[in-house]
Amino acid sequence: MDLFEFIEFVNIAREKDQEERIYQQWCAMLPTMNEYKSFGEFKDILTGANLDLRPADVIITEIEELHRKKGE
Repeated sequence: MDLFEFIEFVNIAREKDQEERIYQQWCAMLPTMNEYKSFGEFKDILTGANLDLRPADVIITEIEELHRKKGE
């Protein structure tokens, strides 16, 4: 196994470990959730995968455009 394969292997192992920890947390919190969230939604919230990373001015322009369309 060369160095790059080893690094890829370690990264995959770390991702799987993180996913397992998040799953355990989801299972523990599931009975007390006020609003049910699927594991995928829960994982996205914890990892920040659902964040919009576009520049703020692009997001604001889109929101303003939606408000204008709604007012028509």
